[in-house]
Amino acid sequence: MNILARYLVKEFCKLFFIFLIAIIVVYMVIDSVENANRFSEAGLTAATMLTYLFLQIPKIISLVTPVAILLAVIITLGVMNNRNELTALKSAGVSLLRFSLPLLFGGLLLSVAMILLNELILPQAEAQANYIYDVLMRKNPPNTYYQHKFWHKGANSIYEIGSYDEVNKALLNVTYYHFDSGFNLDMRIDAASAQFMGDRWRFLRGLIQQRQDDGIYNAGAFAQKDIVLPEQPGDFTKLAKLTSEMTLSELAAFISKIERDGYDATRYEVDLHTKISMSLSCVITVLFAVPLALLRGQNKESNIARAVAAGMTMAFIYWVGSGFINSSLGYSGILPSVFSAWLINILYIFAAGWLYTHTSQ
Repeated sequence: MNILARYLVKEFCKLFFIFLIAIIVVYMVIDSVENANRFSEAGLTAATMLTYLFLQIPKIISLVTPVAILLAVIITLGVMNNRNELTALKSAGVSLLRFSLPLLFGGLLLSVAMILLNELILPQAEAQANYIYDVLMRKNPPNTYYQHKFWHKGANSIYEIGSYDEVNKALLNVTYYHFDSGFNLDMRIDAASAQFMGDRWRFLRGLIQQRQDDGIYNAGAFAQKDIVLPEQPGDFTKLAKLTSEMTLSELAAFISKIERDGYDATRYEVDLHTKISMSLSCVITVLFAVPLALLRGQNKESNIARAVAAGMTMAFIYWVGSGFINSSLGYSGILPSVFSAWLINILYIFAAGWLYTHTSQ
């Protein structure tokens, strides 16, 4: 690494960590103020609230790292530009692409770090934070989870569920136990899936066992069986593991399971590809932050402020645009799941290319 690269990386890293830590602190202070009364009313200790805030840090880092990169790149290069240091480099034959390579490489490393964070740390932290918020603070009943099985207590019944597909309102790999008033098992249904049909549950590919008056169980296989049950899809919504709580491998396995059972997995496929594409927002942020920082105006003192404002606007459009494309075009199936997840990145890569060309001219 030459002197220029070391100097550029040093200045960038210094500002990046300053902005990252500052944003995390501000976020946590606001979050603690908003939730302090709720934790107090729930009778939870300060240690529990601190644990909850600590568990929020991985999610905060995942959300604000691109913003910290944006500010660090623009200010680092903006200051060098205002001091005419970059003009001297250009006069020496150093191209825009060449002196920005260390920043692009740093953005790529941060993207890899985001992938590792989202895969190894964030899902577990998100699940624990949700437990504190939903169960301990909001007093929602917890679900018993054992070896990839959910147990749910219904009206005179118990459900053993492999997983719940919230989008299609379907229970996957389900066993239904019904008990009489003496808590004696009078019916058991084992099925590949059960889907809510509006006023009943449709069990598919299973076996039903019913106790007769003489105490003997009668068993029979079925391809499809409709049964009216008191439980509604809303009773099982809390059984659906959020995609933010899943690793990439877990989400991919969940998609395969849903597709094998014949249900639509488009929404989950979009979430899977979005997890990957959004991790690369770090290097994409560097791509369009570098030429933004080098755009000159007549007033040298306002160049950095103008670049920061433009960069924050583009970042806002990036996040809003990504959410709109996923929810309106991806989830609905208008665009293929892969294309909807990567479209905003493709557009910003082209925008960054135009900015590089414009700046070099």
